[in-house]
Amino acid sequence: MYAMRFVVLAIALVAAGCATVQVTPLNAPPRPLQPREAAQVHLYLTQVPEAPYDEVYMIRSDAGDSEQALQALRKKAGELGCDAVIITGNADRIVSTANAKGGSDVSMREGFLGSCIAFR
Repeated sequence: MYAMRFVVLAIALVAAGCATVQVTPLNAPPRPLQPREAAQVHLYLTQVPEAPYDEVYMIRSDAGDSEQALQALRKKAGELGCDAVIITGNADRIVSTANAKGGSDVSMREGFLGSCIAFR
């Protein structure tokens, strides 16, 4: 019985620490997109790029903290072939998970909403 509770708790902890990313297609890209490393994806937090671009995807991430959420956003944008992500808002949410005592634990998942863009 104790072993089963430990497994359930371990799964809940792993799930709480993992980042999730949701992608919604918006527009056709202006050119074929090629996957790139996350480090090559620029993040715009307080301004938009001066170069012309198309918003290709709406992208949302959440994780245990802001740094993890931003890294997950960059990684997914790179996989999609986006040149950059313009952060358009906050996507924090409260998560409740079952604990070993039969109750629940509540935690904050920090997140961001953005536009995954491709330069023309």
